[in-house]
Amino acid sequence: MTSSKIEEIQDSPEIKSSETLSSKESPEIIPVETESLDENIVNEEIRFSPSQEAELVVKAEEFKISGNAFFRDLAYKSAISCYQSALDACPLYLTQYRATYYANLGICHLKLDDWGSTVKSCSEAIKNDPKYIKAYQRRALANYHINTWASLQEAMDDYKRLVEELLPENSPEMKETTRRLQELEPKLKETAERETQEMLGKLKDVGNSILGKFGLSTDMFNMEKGASGNGYSFNINK
Repeated sequence: MTSSKIEEIQDSPEIKSSETLSSKESPEIIPVETESLDENIVNEEIRFSPSQEAELVVKAEEFKISGNAFFRDLAYKSAISCYQSALDACPLYLTQYRATYYANLGICHLKLDDWGSTVKSCSEAIKNDPKYIKAYQRRALANYHINTWASLQEAMDDYKRLVEELLPENSPEMKETTRRLQELEPKLKETAERETQEMLGKLKDVGNSILGKFGLSTDMFNMEKGASGNGYSFNINK
């Protein structure tokens, strides 16, 4: 990795005030605004009664608290198991809770360098909470490490949304995210060129396997990049 390597923002799972309550107290229940819910999610599940819902929330939060404890002990796989159990217990329509559990899964996968799983978990967090800043940050960082043209483009899209829509203008994170966005631009061009050359190399191998049957090879043709820079043309060498 070059000197422009993007360093991870120091991060941790979401820990709410319910973790400091005694065993006799119920965890704080986050009020969920109906208008912020994904209508498709809400319509897919019958809502529980208030007492049933509260019981499920308590169970899910207990799993989350255990997951946070494992996370602090660097036992990321055990933390993942707990956060998944929290999701299993939590009603689908309680999207704010589910967004937190998915984001916590994301940071665990990030710590394990499992970039693909980080992207999936953070995407689910964003689906449940489209303004979840940490989920965008974690997904962008994971896509940066995947280091393909497509993943870098997705990272750039996430950073742009953070800069243009989500982050407070004068926040420290705004400056850091802007820097990351600037670093991505040349890397994206470099990766696009690399992948293009790799693809052309594979096409050349395929072409040689076919042309060889007729006593020809791709070396007999000259490939030139189009004037617009968006394509290639092939000419017979004379």
